Amino acid sequence: MSKLIRAILMFLSLSILSACGGGGGSPGVVNGRALFIDIGSTLQILPGESKTVTISGGAQPYTATSNSGAVITSVSGNILTITGSAGGGTGSVLIKDFQGTTVTIAVTVGTGIPLATTAPSAVTLGVNKSSGFFNIVGGTGTYIVSSGSPSIATINQLNNNTFQITGVALGTASIVAADTAGTQILITVTVSASAINAPSISSIVAPLASQNVNISGATTLAISPSLTVVNTGDTLSFQVSNGTAPYTVKSSNTLIVNVLNNSVASTGSTFIASFISPGQASIIVTDATGVTQIVPVVVNSSLSSIYLSPVYLAIDVTNKQTIDFVVKGGSAPFFVTTTNPDLASISLTDATIHFALGNQGNSCVTSDTPVVITVLDSLGLSTTSKVLIRNSSSKGCP
Repeated sequence: MSKLIRAILMFLSLSILSACGGGGGSPGVVNGRALFIDIGSTLQILPGESKTVTISGGAQPYTATSNSGAVITSVSGNILTITGSAGGGTGSVLIKDFQGTTVTIAVTVGTGIPLATTAPSAVTLGVNKSSGFFNIVGGTGTYIVSSGSPSIATINQLNNNTFQITGVALGTASIVAADTAGTQILITVTVSASAINAPSISSIVAPLASQNVNISGATTLAISPSLTVVNTGDTLSFQVSNGTAPYTVKSSNTLIVNVLNNSVASTGSTFIASFISPGQASIIVTDATGVTQIVPVVVNSSLSSIYLSPVYLAIDVTNKQTIDFVVKGGSAPFFVTTTNPDLASISLTDATIHFALGNQGNSCVTSDTPVVITVLDSLGLSTTSKVLIRNSSSKGCP
């Protein structure tokens, strides 16, 4: 009889262990699902920024390791915290459950694009005269601008992304715009007695070697513009091409950028975003197969009595979309010019400038080529916007 009782007790014990996921402390499968996370396979954060990821499924406990000093990880229960280092960079985070199942996240710390500025490589100013407002984009996302000769030219850095140069005395000064990774862009300032309070067209057209914004090839998902600097209160249309329709669109920070239509039905169609408050954010576009493209956005405060919006764009030479630039402030009528009329055509309707590449996409560039739009109002005030034209196909001109 006692043997029968022991056999029954052993059977009941084994049943209880099995229901709890097995003996020996081995964890069970959470919710009966394989290991997964609540974000996609890519993540973009700024230096010093932290984002949390919820880990689900699989078998606890979870671990996470980074293969790069640019990406710092910690796990508490099922919450993974990913932090970007001050210097920026890229890395991969490997998430593993108790059974050895893994999920990987590719992390970019920074904006994901090279450092660039809307300032020309050479600026000429008069004594006690100031330039327009210039913007910095790309790099780690945190910037400082300094003058090597403040007795000749000084810097007024209005916020993280915006700066202005003022001439103090006759001479030449070197201005350095840098991010926290130490990447630098050099701007040469000449303070001249004969200069007017605006950079010359010849100085603006000088290309910036650092403005190498990645544009997708012809067969992969692409967004145009692929990078933009705008002002608060602006709206802008973006065109989605290639990839696999339909597409979903979202903002990384809805307090800064609001996407007005979150789905795009077909290639060649557009979506509209409005820009609410100053800061940096991203517009994230994903096609039906999960391929994602990120459009970095810098939103500035409206600081000048006359300005063009958008301030800066990067587009591919295959772009067929007419892009509208709007003159804000100033006194009508306006006069508009471009530094490269063969590559880009412009027309003016009231305070709106219509910009198109050549014969609607038939122009060609073999390297990054800036085109500057300059507007002059009836009182002599001027402002500029810059468009960087890229050739993503790596093919020469016919």
